Parts: sequence; C-alpha cells; structure tokens
Amino acid sequence: MRISEIKEKLNLTVVNDGDLEFENGYVCDLLSVVMGKIQPKSVWLTVQTHKNIVAVAKMAEICAIIICDGFSPDEDTVEAAKKEGVIIFKTEKKSFEVAGLLYNMGVK
Repeated sequence: MRISEIKEKLNLTVVNDGDLEFENGYVCDLLSVVMGKIQPKSVWLTVQTHKNIVAVAKMAEICAIIICDGFSPDEDTVEAAKKEGVIIFKTEKKSFEVAGLLYNMGVK
C-alpha cells in the first residue's frame, strides 16, 4: 500500500509530505521499544512530537510517522523531517482509532 492512499482515506494533515510503499503499522510512544520492535517499511503511530522521532524513523527505516490525538510536532521536528526526508502527518484522531482504520484497510 502507498502512503498517499492512507493520507487521503484517513484525511491526514501533511506536516512533511512524501509517498512511499509501506507494509506494516506500529503503535507505540516509547522510542526504545519502537527501535527494537518496529519492522522496516512501517507506518508509525505516536503522540511524540520532538525531533528524536525523526532520528528513530531514519534509523528504523520507517516510511511515515502519524502523530495522533491532535498533537503537533515542534518546529525542530519539522525542520529535521524536511532535512532527512521523513514523512510526517498529524491527525485529531486517537491512535487506537487510526490503528483500527489502518487494520481495516489491510495493514497488519
């Protein structure tokens, strides 16, 4: 599935746009757990907004970050995402709701 498909279907707000093919989803707010457990080519759902999420995304080969629950990334995070080419979206929806919607779309 492509990032652009979920952007449209979930009505996500673009922070730093892009379009990649992804295979999995993961929901977690502890960076150390994400680093150890997320699979490459995943979409990561979190409420974290600081620029360390960009570093984790690059290191773990994450396709996109969706910041949930109405949180917005810090300016440092946005600048780091642009510099590193990390796709970030945000949404007012709760992480649980986004995970359920992605699951219903076939993302496991």
